[in-house]
Amino acid sequence: PQPAQRLRGLAAINGMAVARLALKDSLIKAVEADAPQGLCVYPLGSLLNHSCLPSVNRLPFRSCLLVRSNGILLPGQELSCTYIEVRAPLQTRRTELESSWGFHCECCRCLLEERVWSSELQAAR
Repeated sequence: PQPAQRLRGLAAINGMAVARLALKDSLIKAVEADAPQGLCVYPLGSLLNHSCLPSVNRLPFRSCLLVRSNGILLPGQELSCTYIEVRAPLQTRRTELESSWGFHCECCRCLLEERVWSSELQAAR
């Protein structure tokens, strides 16, 4: 592909909407994506793999990417984030990942849910 096409493709896959902190009426700070400000590409942040049970959350700001742990991280544990809405059912998540990202998710959560659903279907027969 042409350099411009390649660059657009890389931005489409690795770009993150810039976020901003918004002060709500309740005085609770919340993070909101501010799409009109565009996309940022963070080379190190782009190395995070997907998991439906992510170990970190990414918060992209104009000048930096904040990566926050979702719990205690063990030495050597992979840092993973989510590419999709993880509250969706297994098949919905897998379909979205296959169509948008080109892979079949086999993270620990998907494999567990797959085993649970298949054993429940077998038990119902």
